[in-house]
Amino acid sequence: MFSKILGRAAVAATAAGLALAVGTGTAQASTSSPYVGYGYTNNTHAVWCVQHLANDIADTLGHPKIGEDGVFGPATYNQVRWVQAELGPYVSGGLTVDGVVGPGTGYVLLTNGDDYYGNTGYCLGYVPTWTNDMPPIGHVVLD
Repeated sequence: MFSKILGRAAVAATAAGLALAVGTGTAQASTSSPYVGYGYTNNTHAVWCVQHLANDIADTLGHPKIGEDGVFGPATYNQVRWVQAELGPYVSGGLTVDGVVGPGTGYVLLTNGDDYYGNTGYCLGYVPTWTNDMPPIGHVVLD
C-alpha cells in the first residue's frame, strides 16, 4: 500500500501539464473549488472530503486518524499539515506545510486517498486541484 502512496506522489511530483497528458480518465475534478482551511468559507462537504481522504492516507501509512465531522478545526488542520509534510517532498516544488488545502494539497489528497471518494468520486467537486482530469486508478502503482 505504501507503494500506492509513493507511486501516486511521484505523479504529483510532475508538472500539471504532465498530469494532464497522462490523465485519460473521464472523471472531472474542479479547478475552481475554493480552498479549505482557516480563513476560508469552508463547505461541510469539502471539509469531510479532506478529513476522509487524509484519513485514508494516514491509515495506509500507520498515522492516527481524525474524526470525519465536516468541521474544520485543530485536528483537521494538523492532519492536513501532516499530509503536506509527509507527501510534500514527492511533489515538484514541494507543498507548503500551512494546513490549507489548495490545488497542490488537494491533488495529493484526491490521488492518494480513497479511490471511491477521491480519484473518481464524490469529492472531486469539493476539493481544489490543479487539473480537471484525474489519472486513471492504479496507473502509477509501482509494485
